[in-house]
Amino acid sequence: MGSKLTEEHRKIVLVSALLHDIGHGPYSHAFESVTGISHEEWTRKIILDESTGVNKVLSKDDREMPAKVAAFFLEIPEEDNDQNNLIPPYLEQIVSSQLDADRFDFLLRDSHATGTEYGYYDLEWLIKHIHINENKKRLYLDRKAILAVTNYIFARFHMYQAVYYHKATRAAELMLKLILKRYKDMIDQEDTEEKKKAVAPGVSINMIHSFSGKLSLKEFLFLDDNSVIELIKACADSSDTILKMIGNGITDRILYKCVDMTTV
Repeated sequence: MGSKLTEEHRKIVLVSALLHDIGHGPYSHAFESVTGISHEEWTRKIILDESTGVNKVLSKDDREMPAKVAAFFLEIPEEDNDQNNLIPPYLEQIVSSQLDADRFDFLLRDSHATGTEYGYYDLEWLIKHIHINENKKRLYLDRKAILAVTNYIFARFHMYQAVYYHKATRAAELMLKLILKRYKDMIDQEDTEEKKKAVAPGVSINMIHSFSGKLSLKEFLFLDDNSVIELIKACADSSDTILKMIGNGITDRILYKCVDMTTV
């Protein structure tokens, strides 16, 4: 049946939950899907590199803390994780699962930020009724949480329908992915850094390295959403017709139109 977390486990899980998205680049998943570098990999690099502020803070508390936290983001089979005695498998579910801290947070946060009511659910009740089953190495909800978890599932469904899959949101995200992909394809064809710069003059060298597979950790940490915005503006002035068209479409908010295919 259920058991309690040790104080060390509590600390590791809390830190891991807080840092689990620290490796996301600008515009997170859209940027990641084109550059091909997973945010989990960057998360581990940031946590383990001794030059980063995150590593220094964690190491000050416990020299082994960076390695313990980074273990949450290893993509290894559960049985190997257990054999190496890295972390109990059920603790990973607090950081990454269908009922993890991230999902619990972003539904309430995004519902508040967008002014909608769709994402609200009884978070405190759910947390109160989550328990640990060490025999099966997983978390579970008791029967008292059935209605609360049902409400949570519907909250996710409604937020995706009303906010995350809104036609304007999806059109803008698609156009962003297209312009990033087009830009990457074009600089991949060039054999010198000068020619890569000429594809869309004004783009930072850090951004060029992002798409060339040469990005260092220091360069990655200098990237932000504004880096992508400047790239889009530069593409709007590019000599390439496609880059120019999509760049102007995004900056002037001339988004692709949604076509309803449900009746076809």
